[in-house]
Amino acid sequence: MVDLYDLGKSIKPSLIKHYPLVDVRDLPEERQIERVIFREDEIEQAGEILIYRIMKHNYGEPSEIVTTPQGKAWIDSGIKRITFARDHKGTISDPAVLTQEQLEVLQTEKTMRGINLEWRYFIRTKSGAIIQVGSKNKSTLSYVSYVLHKGVPDPSGVAVIESEKFVDELIKEISLHGKRLFEPKKQFEKGEGIQLYLLHNVYLYNYGSARLLLERSEDLENSLAQQFIKYDPRDDISDPTRIDHVRRYQVALGMFYASCISYYFMALEGFVNLIFHSFLKHEYRANEFDWERRLDLEQKLQLMPALCSGFKTEYIDTKSDVFADFRKLRKYRNQFFHSKIVDSLKSVCIVEDGFFFNSEFGNAKNELLPSQKMFLKKSDATAVKDIVDRTIQNLLEKMDLDSRDLAKKYIENETEVPFWKDEEGNVRMGTLKDGN
Repeated sequence: MVDLYDLGKSIKPSLIKHYPLVDVRDLPEERQIERVIFREDEIEQAGEILIYRIMKHNYGEPSEIVTTPQGKAWIDSGIKRITFARDHKGTISDPAVLTQEQLEVLQTEKTMRGINLEWRYFIRTKSGAIIQVGSKNKSTLSYVSYVLHKGVPDPSGVAVIESEKFVDELIKEISLHGKRLFEPKKQFEKGEGIQLYLLHNVYLYNYGSARLLLERSEDLENSLAQQFIKYDPRDDISDPTRIDHVRRYQVALGMFYASCISYYFMALEGFVNLIFHSFLKHEYRANEFDWERRLDLEQKLQLMPALCSGFKTEYIDTKSDVFADFRKLRKYRNQFFHSKIVDSLKSVCIVEDGFFFNSEFGNAKNELLPSQKMFLKKSDATAVKDIVDRTIQNLLEKMDLDSRDLAKKYIENETEVPFWKDEEGNVRMGTLKDGN
């Protein structure tokens, strides 16, 4: 199977032509490394996985891998880190790099199961200098370094020039092939190689923003209103500066209440999307219809119990008061974001039988919220909050106890929501511990 990031035969490795791989047996027995201080920001910006894939495309498996062993015998031995070196055959299982104690444990455990922490490649320049390209701290930091004999204070001038030239070549590779080697969104969508991932909890961030803004909104709106009425209309306000001041605050009236409402609606949408992504059945997740993208918020609410696992019922009563409130909220949201002309009517004057009839708009009766934000009140934002809370609570009550507890644990409390894939490829919310 070809990896998602495989460059195939169309693009041949170029670094290995000028910078061959060093056999680990040729490394100094006692060595020290010193960072190459050259274009480090660009190396860091490229990211660890991209650097790793470029090196792997050129040289194959790393020269060294530092792993933390797993298994009872390893844990009992107290051994926390082991470095496996790549031997002359290109494998990473040469036991010569292990101590006698580690060899005894390896023979007892039979297999080596572990979590890789660091990777390293050793390459040689034209003059014979050795460069190390690797990572630190669970592969969260990539770097390029000189490999020096212990006690040698600084690399030679030639080694510095050659190392900087190598960095130039590495960054050139990143520029030319970076997108083909690593497109995180594309890889995520295809799901290949993705076992664990975190999602930004848009529900919690938006709900928290709405809550804080609602607490302060009345004072903020009052400050806008005070600025709007700063000048007495009975005075001469022909001064352009005063006119500009009044208009500036007039158009802003209601913006804090409107922002609250927007954040609450985005929180609801985020909650529904997270639930849908977390519990969508595997057969629908792999479906070409692409349920997550094609369904709008109302359709997800209606179909969620049928398309998702973890629900006690297979439908949601669309005639319920909660759903009716949601539809009103959605209608207001559409008016607010799409700014249709008919929703912006302030007044109409109708001539009939010689009479002039004037009708004012903005505070239309039987509507959840006024269509113009300048008429909004704190109670309007609070009403929207109540609808969002009721909709979320109604959704949670329709879930089975385990699924509900999982949703409350992560979606209502964690700023990042973790996900993992089981052996069958099913997406699970939470951690491996939750899956057990």
